[in-house]
Amino acid sequence: MKSLPTRLAIGLAVAGGAAGMLLAPAVANADGTKDPKYQQPPTAQKQQPKQKQQPKSNDDDGAAPLNNKRAPLERCPGGVASGGYNVQPSYYPFELGKSGSSFLFEYNAYQVPDKFDILYQGKVIASTGWRGLQNENKNNHPLTGIGQDSMMVSVPKGKSAQIEVRVTTDIDGTEWNFKVNCPR
Repeated sequence: MKSLPTRLAIGLAVAGGAAGMLLAPAVANADGTKDPKYQQPPTAQKQQPKQKQQPKSNDDDGAAPLNNKRAPLERCPGGVASGGYNVQPSYYPFELGKSGSSFLFEYNAYQVPDKFDILYQGKVIASTGWRGLQNENKNNHPLTGIGQDSMMVSVPKGKSAQIEVRVTTDIDGTEWNFKVNCPR
């Protein structure tokens, strides 16, 4: 015959579901001592509020999602960055000092195709297109030229003088660099 505490625990478990198990006696170790982590009834874990997921970015839509691929803000003078392959586009923000100006953007995608976009207030204002060598173009991007070149970028007049350079890569082993020459 089962002891009273055991019958009570079984009866409560059958009658009250999981609530009955909260009243079950503490679990004993082999030496007869009770395990301290089982001496108190379990507490319900507080559910964390669901966090909004950032929308996935299509690298041609002009949107600049916040993600862990955003570099710290740089201010003029400065503006040099280099890197390699990333699954998602990487973002490099630059404070130019004044809006409504132009700057020289120099870049090098080397052999493996990469793409550089200049964004102002979340919209693409200039793009290099995919640059690199055709024999390294494993994903058949429409190439717009060799890897190394430069272009003048005009920044619209507005409240902000901050731009972002978005670098899109898609083949492991790629290397790239660029330089934002600050307006004069």
